[in-house]
Amino acid sequence: AQLNIRSEVLDVGCGQGIFLEEVRRAFGCAIAGCDTNDVGLQDMSPEPRRAIDFRKGELHEVDFPDEHYDMVVALHVLEHIPDASDLVRRAWAKVKPGGILAIEVPHFGSMVRRLSGRYWTALEAPYHVHDFTLDSLERTMTAAGLPAPTYIRTVPLFPEMTSVWVMLFKRLLLGDSWIRKVIRALFW
Repeated sequence: AQLNIRSEVLDVGCGQGIFLEEVRRAFGCAIAGCDTNDVGLQDMSPEPRRAIDFRKGELHEVDFPDEHYDMVVALHVLEHIPDASDLVRRAWAKVKPGGILAIEVPHFGSMVRRLSGRYWTALEAPYHVHDFTLDSLERTMTAAGLPAPTYIRTVPLFPEMTSVWVMLFKRLLLGDSWIRKVIRALFW
């Protein structure tokens, strides 16, 4: 799935809408998002704010159509949600056939975390109710009834924190490909 002007993207936990605005600017696609508050969006200039189909509330409280979005993202959201597998299941339901679910969480098993110890910037108790590793994230996906992630890797989104990116391609039968095995060996 490649984003273009006809694509639609949903950001679960969109915060200030920064990711959505960048996607709209780069690809011209329709953007939607939900968050439990709209404080961050109030700081945006009027034009980008009008472009976002924003709904205040959690994903299960707002009415976004199922199997509609080319890409659904949840960036640094799962670690805050007590029932992370339920959120994953609901987000997956919004992805259209051939679309992508992209999830990013802080990687508790990363070398950066192990070296930083208690000074790791992603240790945010009580705000983070989960500390995800590859295994716990895969268990969350399995509990949500999803296939094994097609692509998992760590990326330094923030220099001081290594994160886990999970991209699930809906109804794409890629299975446990060789690239997944290589990435797992390199990064985990």
